[in-house]
This record gives sequence, C-alpha cells and structure tokens, in this order.
Amino acid sequence: MEIYTKDHKPRQEGAIPRVVSEENGCKHIGINERRHEVRQFKVDGGIIRGTTVSRCDYLVVNDTARRTYFIELKGSDVKKAMGQLDNTLAMVRDLKGYAAFLRIVFRGTVNITNAERAKWENKHGGRVKIKRNIIEESICDD
Repeated sequence: MEIYTKDHKPRQEGAIPRVVSEENGCKHIGINERRHEVRQFKVDGGIIRGTTVSRCDYLVVNDTARRTYFIELKGSDVKKAMGQLDNTLAMVRDLKGYAAFLRIVFRGTVNITNAERAKWENKHGGRVKIKRNIIEESICDD
C-alpha cells in the first residue's frame, strides 16, 4: 500500500503554535515555536482505513523544516508500536527527503529489551523517542 499525504486533508494545518496528538491516555505535543507550516494527519482510521496492515496513529509534517514525526500512542505493547511505525514509514511515499522522527508514547510497562530498543534506534539513526505518558518537544529545527 502506498500513501501520499497530498491526497488527504490534514486534521490541522498552518503556522499553528502546538500540534497535539492524543489517545489511549497518551499524548504527544509538538511545539512549533517558529510558526513553521505544519500538517497533522490521523493515520489509523484516517488516511489509512480498512486494511489489516498495522500503522501508527498520527503523522505530523513540518514542511518548512522538512521533518516528519510518526507517532504511536500505545497502551503497553511497545514492540508492536515499533512495527506499526516501521510499516507507516514504508507506506508514505511523498515525504522522501524529509527527516523522519519516530515517537512512541505508552502507558504501563515496556515489553522490549534494551538490546531490542537499541537495535531499533540504530536502524533509524537515533531519531527515536520512547517515553511513558507524554512527549512534549519542538518540531522545528534543533
């Protein structure tokens, strides 16, 4: 399956100061302090519907800085979340050249080993954050 964000209407777009993605008691807050042009898409049940392929919950795109944030808000199955993010990253076709950042926000306990986590983080060049309950971060250039 191939996904092109240009074919879908974002939940939010523009130079908005904060992009909030929330469900399952978990939250990702993207701070857009430089008021870049950003778009937020609901992926699971939004731009991807009716398929058995696992996918992440949200995608936040900063078109000004050419950065993407693939976000999975999970109860506790962090290992499954890693697969959902990998699947979605492979499906989105029109954001090549954008830096991809992968985010997992979870409740409960982590069900992966430190070695599994390190391997996955290395696979994605260290652009990974896995945190309990909430991630709040700048979505502009570092």
